[in-house]
Amino acid sequence: MIGYWKLPNNGKNSISHYYKYLPLTFNMLKDKNILFYSNDDSVINFVKSIAKTSNIIYRKILISDLPAFAITKDYIISCKNQNNHALEMIKSNQKGLTHYFRDFVGSGQETYRKLITIWLSKILLLNEVITENIFNTPFFAWVDASIARIPRNFINMQINSNTLNTNRGSGNFKHMTIINGAGFMIANKDVWLKIIPLYTQMLHAQKNSNYAHDEETILRLIYENHPNLFTQL
Repeated sequence: MIGYWKLPNNGKNSISHYYKYLPLTFNMLKDKNILFYSNDDSVINFVKSIAKTSNIIYRKILISDLPAFAITKDYIISCKNQNNHALEMIKSNQKGLTHYFRDFVGSGQETYRKLITIWLSKILLLNEVITENIFNTPFFAWVDASIARIPRNFINMQINSNTLNTNRGSGNFKHMTIINGAGFMIANKDVWLKIIPLYTQMLHAQKNSNYAHDEETILRLIYENHPNLFTQL
């Protein structure tokens, strides 16, 4: 599953960034089963021109119709209430600071809400895809539209004995594997159905935490309590 929703004022990445990497990402996904989501017909038409597979279904969905849109109203308040001075005193890298200054201040509240709606909706959308299971598969993955910017072919990686290996075996994905933050997430249906309820619970639990969260920080909190569900985070 892949999604790309156009955000003209996105301070993190420009539209040209995604148009640059989408062809490379789809080259990595040659002959894979894909559900592609977007809010823009021009994006869908562009993907149709570059897709390397016939096993692809296109779905147009507005950002306001994504499953996390409603709760992002609370996450905006959480971001506004973040104690940036306290976070700056912590030596470790704090994603909340990046999100506050680059995404909230830099992109503006309207774009920021759309951005976090997309991030926080990834796993919730996967829940719908698993329930539907159009391709009748036991394995499900989220792939960022620009994942090809990372110089590794994740799509050919398999999992064996809780270790990432390249081109070895068929891969059973007994745990959820996360590569490059939440840019590439894959697991079998049973693992996802354990993680998704935990994610939903944590998403609601953190909505008033006074921190600029994203899907990766939510997953990190789940990992701290359930490391056995993950291969790599």
